[in-house]
Amino acid sequence: MASTFPCGILRALKCGRAFAGELLKFLQGDFLAGQENREIPLGTRLAALMPTLEIGWQRWDDNRPGERRMGLVSEGFVPPKRSELGDLDERLWDVDSDGKPRDPWQFSNQIVMIDPADGDNVYTFTTSSKGGLGAIGELCRTYGKNLRQQPERIPVIALDAGSYQHRDKSRGRIKFPVFRIIDWAPESDFTAALALARGEPEQADLLPDNKPPENKKF
Repeated sequence: MASTFPCGILRALKCGRAFAGELLKFLQGDFLAGQENREIPLGTRLAALMPTLEIGWQRWDDNRPGERRMGLVSEGFVPPKRSELGDLDERLWDVDSDGKPRDPWQFSNQIVMIDPADGDNVYTFTTSSKGGLGAIGELCRTYGKNLRQQPERIPVIALDAGSYQHRDKSRGRIKFPVFRIIDWAPESDFTAALALARGEPEQADLLPDNKPPENKKF
C-alpha cells in the first residue's frame, strides 16, 4: 500500500504528536471523545483519513497509555511479535474486572477522522477491542476495493453501532462500532486541517495541497 499515498497527509502525520485532535473511543455503545468523555452522537459524519491508519502495540500502565510500538500501514509497517515486547510474567500483570491477568500490551489500531463539512472537529479513533478492530478491518476492505477506481479519495462515514448476543447470556448483548460509508471525498481536502490539529501550523502553510475542504452536504 505504500506507493498509493503520495499526498501531504503523511507528511503532516509524521511531524506532530502521537494523535491528532481528540481521542475517540467506543464504550458500551457510545462514541466518547476527549478527556471529558463527551458523547459523539450516532450518525455523525466523519472523513476517515485512511493514510493515517496505524497498527501495532500499545502498553498500558494503571489504565494510562504508555510506550507504543505502532506504525503506518501505508508505509508497510509490520508490528513486532508479542514475545519481543517483554512483560511476559503474568504474575506481574494487572487484573481485569473478572480478576484475570490483563496483558499490559494490547494490539491496537488508530485512525484520524475529520468533520468533512469544515474540518474543525478532528478525532483519533483508537481501539484494541475485537469489535473495534473488526470495524476498522471492514472499513479497510471496502476502501481497498475502491482504491483502483478512486485512488485519491477517502471514505466519509457515519458513526453507527451493532450488537450480538454474548455466549454468556448473563452479559446480554455486546455492542460494537460500525463505520457506515456514505460518500467519498478527495483526501487533499483535509491535509491542512490535519497539520493544524497536530499543532504544526507552519506545516499546513507549506503543504502544496493546503486548501479548505469543500462545503458539501451529504
